[in-house]
Amino acid sequence: MTTAYTPDVATDVEALQAELAIYRSGIKAITLVAQQAATGNLEPRAMGIDPAGPLGELAQSVNHLLDLSDAFVRESTASLQHASEGKFYRRVLSRGLLGTYRDAAVVINTANDQMARTAGQLKDAEVARLLLADTFEVAIKGVVNDLATAATGARSTAQGLSYAADSASQHSTSVAAAAEQASRGIDSVAAAAEEITVTVTEIERQALETQKISKTAVVASESTTDKVRTLAEASAQITRVVKLINDISSQTRLLALNAAIEAARAGELGRGFAVVAGEVKNLAGRAGEATGEIEAQVFTIQSAIDDVVQSIEGIGTTVRRVNDLSSAVCGAVVEQRQANDSVSRNIQEAALGTRDVAQSITTVSTAIRETSDAAGQMLGAADDLALMADRMRAEVDKFLNVIRTG
Repeated sequence: MTTAYTPDVATDVEALQAELAIYRSGIKAITLVAQQAATGNLEPRAMGIDPAGPLGELAQSVNHLLDLSDAFVRESTASLQHASEGKFYRRVLSRGLLGTYRDAAVVINTANDQMARTAGQLKDAEVARLLLADTFEVAIKGVVNDLATAATGARSTAQGLSYAADSASQHSTSVAAAAEQASRGIDSVAAAAEEITVTVTEIERQALETQKISKTAVVASESTTDKVRTLAEASAQITRVVKLINDISSQTRLLALNAAIEAARAGELGRGFAVVAGEVKNLAGRAGEATGEIEAQVFTIQSAIDDVVQSIEGIGTTVRRVNDLSSAVCGAVVEQRQANDSVSRNIQEAALGTRDVAQSITTVSTAIRETSDAAGQMLGAADDLALMADRMRAEVDKFLNVIRTG
């Protein structure tokens, strides 16, 4: 049965059928794009759909979703690809990404940064591990080499010790004889030191006596010097008195001359006075001559006194030097006596020591034999030590190979 439509209804039906065809075509195109996207192909887009049509907004939304997904996948793939190669500088570009895509980009970039830090730490750890291996190799191999060297040295020392023990054993008898002879020689030296001590004691006594005499001489010379200086002062006083007398006699002669002149003026009346004035003048002249002679004698005495003072002072200086030397001699003698006492004590101790040495030779011989036995044991230990060093070197090489290869 055929349905009959009115003209208006027929038009509407045709319009609906045309719109339905558009929906079917658009939905089919969008479905194909979605199916491709579901297989991982984000390249296809919903094309041929009228943007102004009923499916235009849907097609644009699907295409925009595919653009965002494709951009996110491309950026994420590029960033992760670089990260897999150890290149952590390639970040996901988040410009244009929205919502979950943008959040995922931030998470990937954060993880990328963390991986960069972790990779840096791993690299530092690798460098530190290799450096540790090198340091360990230097240290351990140094120890191993030192151990091997010590083993060689110990072996050489053990051999030398064994030879020395044999030689010491051979010479122990000679040492005992020499010690006995030294003991007798020390006894002779002790007797000679005792005689020296007696002689030094006598020298000390004589030096003390000389010191006492020199001290007495110093006191006497100082006393004599004081007396001579007093005499010098007295002669100086005499010189001043003589000068005064000389001045008086000169003044008297002048007065007598004036009196004679006045008597001559007086004529006959002054003749007697003139005679007296002449006598006074003559006396004054003789007094002047006498004072001159006295002054000359006093000068001679003063010169002699000065010489005596200098001589006595020189004697005093010499005596004081003798006293100082006597004191020094006494001190030196005391020190010498003390040194001799110390030498005597040391000689006595040396005598006891030599006797002890002679008595210890037997003990030394026993110790030498024990040393020889120990040297043999040490030689065996040195060989074991050398083998141990070789084994340790091999184990260290294995260990370092494991560390360096990871």
